[in-house]
Amino acid sequence: MESLHGLGCAGIVSLPTKGLSSLADSGKERLALTMKARRSARVAAVFWLTFIAETTCARGAPRWVEPTPRTSLLDVRVRFSVPDRPYVVLRRGPLEAVVVDNRAVDDDVLPGHRSGYHGLGSLKHEHQRRNLFVPSYAGLNFEHIHDGTVQDSKILFEPRQAPMQLRVIDDHTAELYQAPTPHWGLESCLRYQLLEGGAIEVTFECVPRRDAFKNGYIGLFWASYVHRPESLDIHFLGCPADDRKGAPGWIRGVTPAHGELPTHLALYDQREFARDEAFPLKLVFNRSRYRYAEPWYFGVCRGMAFAQTFRASDQVRLSQSPSGGGAGNPAWDFQWFIPDYQVDRSYQLVMRALYHPITNGDDVSATRETVRAAVAPLLNVAASVQPNSPPTPDPVKTSQSLNPPTPNPSQQGTKHPSAPQQFPSREGLAKTARACGPPPIGRAGGERW
Repeated sequence: MESLHGLGCAGIVSLPTKGLSSLADSGKERLALTMKARRSARVAAVFWLTFIAETTCARGAPRWVEPTPRTSLLDVRVRFSVPDRPYVVLRRGPLEAVVVDNRAVDDDVLPGHRSGYHGLGSLKHEHQRRNLFVPSYAGLNFEHIHDGTVQDSKILFEPRQAPMQLRVIDDHTAELYQAPTPHWGLESCLRYQLLEGGAIEVTFECVPRRDAFKNGYIGLFWASYVHRPESLDIHFLGCPADDRKGAPGWIRGVTPAHGELPTHLALYDQREFARDEAFPLKLVFNRSRYRYAEPWYFGVCRGMAFAQTFRASDQVRLSQSPSGGGAGNPAWDFQWFIPDYQVDRSYQLVMRALYHPITNGDDVSATRETVRAAVAPLLNVAASVQPNSPPTPDPVKTSQSLNPPTPNPSQQGTKHPSAPQQFPSREGLAKTARACGPPPIGRAGGERW
């Protein structure tokens, strides 16, 4: 059957254009009617596609793209085993990662690990044998499901409350499957896969099974609780939120207290999400004074850089807290929104984390460029912004180090505001704009890595 395919603003329209000739007796009549039917079908297709495009796109409805299945939630061909223990140890190259479900653990592998803190219960490197994350908590932990409305904390933290099934795929891949949750009805699967060279690919696939989100979108949040790093701050390439036409430079993300200036949006992220005035999750909607230009950021802990990279089209928002894991234990987080979701449709997020040694921790500029070079192969966009000579040094800025003395949590509010330290060329800005946005509105599938 020949088909006419629509333009795709609201999906694909397929109309039959053959098989109508049986209505006529003679060959000429069949030919004439078939041609007429084809013309009618094409006219009808154009009419309905125009109507759909004008009505849905005018409302700002997002385009939905069916993601290529990656996890056992969407791909029934994936084979796995379910271990008796609540965790599995994965090893590949320089990395050792322990993927744990929502059950509590207290043994030599995960001493004192609390229930609810699934994800990476431990992350170690051959150059750093201490766990990056707070031992009782976790990293890349699926923390919140929300719709911007006030809910009981158990509902907002439902990913930690509902049971999970640990699925082992192979020696360096494991998944955490969660059946439709009691309140939100979100079915999901988190895949953690160790890549070569000290990287971890995290794939999140979900299907909303109920129309439970009152504001028409799904808000999702991940947290990584880092154990007593030398600096609580993060680093990313960006620009002031009120001057996005300027050339992007390095930003040192500083948040004075939990919920103050915590979240950095992408350069072109203009989305606004409805919420209750008393919505209790402070990190979700409180914004910083900066926008990121490239979809990644990093922090430093004990001679290692922990970088988190994202697909530009997912429009992930970067969040941070100086005390999310307790005094001196920052949370280096991210969040993802699914606007205008539909029940029983699948959605997918893919990110990569890099755990990489650094040798120049006292030189902030050199460390940033070292990490940037290491991250570049993981990004779907190239590291395209090439800095020119830095501006006249600022004594406050140039005295900063990624490895200052262990911070006193009571003094975190006295830190200077985030500020760019190096500035790229105008040509670099143009390349960054092309690489980073604006992405397709609401595209759930995103780029393929």
